[in-house]
Amino acid sequence: MPRTTIRSEDITDLQVKTADMATGEVTTAKMAVDPTNASNLSSGSVPLAQLGNAPATDLTGLQNDIATLALHSATQNNQTAYNLTNAFVDQYEDSTGIDTTSTVQRNTSGEYMSSIYTNTPDANTLVLLHMDGANAGTTFTDSSPVPLTINVNNTTTTTAEKKFGTASADATVTGSYLRFGASSLDFAANASFTFDAWYKIPSAGATMNNRFFQKGANHANGYGLFMDGTNIYFGYNDANVVGFARNLVVGTGNWHHIAIVRNTAAMAIYLDGVSKDTATSGTAANHNADTYLFANPSSAGSDDRWNGYCDEFRISNVARWTSGFTPETSAYGSVINATGNYTSTTETALATVSKMSIVVLYENAYGTATLNTDLVAEVSSNGGTNWTTAPLTAAGTFSTGILSAKSDDITISNTGTAPKYRISFANQAGSTKETRVKGVAIQY
Repeated sequence: MPRTTIRSEDITDLQVKTADMATGEVTTAKMAVDPTNASNLSSGSVPLAQLGNAPATDLTGLQNDIATLALHSATQNNQTAYNLTNAFVDQYEDSTGIDTTSTVQRNTSGEYMSSIYTNTPDANTLVLLHMDGANAGTTFTDSSPVPLTINVNNTTTTTAEKKFGTASADATVTGSYLRFGASSLDFAANASFTFDAWYKIPSAGATMNNRFFQKGANHANGYGLFMDGTNIYFGYNDANVVGFARNLVVGTGNWHHIAIVRNTAAMAIYLDGVSKDTATSGTAANHNADTYLFANPSSAGSDDRWNGYCDEFRISNVARWTSGFTPETSAYGSVINATGNYTSTTETALATVSKMSIVVLYENAYGTATLNTDLVAEVSSNGGTNWTTAPLTAAGTFSTGILSAKSDDITISNTGTAPKYRISFANQAGSTKETRVKGVAIQY
C-alpha cells in the first residue's frame, strides 16, 4: 500500500524531489503560493505553453517612435549631404507645428495628417451603428454621443459584405436581431425624427421579409419599418403612415439607402435619396419597450423577420432631409475630402535661405499614393508668399509600412528668412485611397 504521509525523517536531503513521490501530484491547494498566479513568480521563466492568457501589447507608441527616429535620421543625412545647418521636424504628436489647414485634420491617436477623418456624431444622433468589426464578430457598438448597450442575438458582423468601413451586420441567420432600449427613442406628437440605414439583399431572387426594425413586440403603440418583399412602409400606432410598392428583388452588390423622415408632421419615405411617398401625421410615435433591429422579437425564429445585410443604421431626433438628396458617400461621422492641404508654422532663419530639402514620412492606409500627384510637397523661404515645388522621390520603407520620400537640394528663387512647408493631397477616397502623413522635416 503506498504511503500517503511524508515524514521529515523520510527526507534525507531536506528536499522533496520528484523521485521521492511514487505517484500523484501536489495540488495547488497544498502549496503555500499559488504557482498559477504569475504575480507569485519571483524568479525563473514561465514556459511558453503558459502564456496563452498573456495580454496583448499595444505597439502604437513604439511604432510612432520608430517612425520618428527614421525621420530624424533622414533629416540628419540630408543636412550633412547638402550642408544645411538648420532643420524643423514635426511628427504630429500635437498641433503646435501646424499653421493652416484646408479640409484636412490631424488624427490624435494615430498622430498623422489626412484629408479623410472622422468627426464626432452630432448631438441629434440617438443611435449610430457602424456595424464594423471582425468577420463573424458579435460586438456591435453604438457610436452616438450617449451610447446605448446593444444586445446581440444570432447576429454577426461580416467582412464579405459592407457598404463602408470594415464590415456590415449579417441578419441572414434565423433568429438574428439586435436589441436596445431607451426612452430617448420615444417621439412625442409633432416631434421630428429620421430613421435611416443602408441595406442589401444577399443574393439575386432573395426576398426580405417583414421587420427591419420596430419598437416593442408590435407597432400597435410604437413604430416600425417593414419590408415584405414587394413593399416598404413605415407605421406607428397600428397604422401605415407612409409606404410604397416597389420590387425589392435585386442582385448581389446592390446596396440601397432607406430613410424615414418626419419634419414636425410632414412625413416622407426616401429610397436612395428619392422621395417615394409623403403624408401628414404628427401623432406621438413611442412605446415603453426596447427597439428591435431585424426581427419581431415574439417570432424571431420565423419568417416574420428581415433577411439581409445592414450598414450605418442611425436614429436621429431631427429631420435630416426635407427633400430629395444624395446619400452619404462615407460612413456617418466621417468627413472625406478628395483634396486638401496644410502648412507648417513659419520658422526663423538666421540668414537668407536659398537652398532647402524636405523629408516626408507617410503611410498608404488604403491604395497606393503616387508621389507628386496624390501627395505633393512644397517649400517656401518667405513665409508662404511664394511656394516652390519639392519633387518627391521614394527613399525607403520603414517599420509597419511607413514609407519615406524626400526632395533634396531645392533651389529657392524667392529667397527669405521665413522657411515653411506645405503638403497637399489629391485623389483621396474613403476605404480606397487614403494617404496619411506621419511626419515632415525641412532642412535649410
